[in-house]
Amino acid sequence: MRYECDTGIHLFYMFILIIPVFTLWAIIVPIYLMRNLYKNRNKLMKITIRFKFGFLFESYKKKFFYWEFIRMYMRLLIVISTIYI
Repeated sequence: MRYECDTGIHLFYMFILIIPVFTLWAIIVPIYLMRNLYKNRNKLMKITIRFKFGFLFESYKKKFFYWEFIRMYMRLLIVISTIYI
């Protein structure tokens, strides 16, 4: 199968499907998770917080709970630069 870029159908799918999904997963979800972690930064060792968000900060020291988000955005920049540059 071959699909041409910059055609009407390609632009339709790009603006209707790809950009909203990308915005949701690359920007909104990490901001939501970071906001919740920051709000609960003094309660990170409670079992309820560790159960919900522990996968994000368990490999870092308590004061560096935000580091996974820095790594996440670094990976995102690498992917974007690979695609568009």
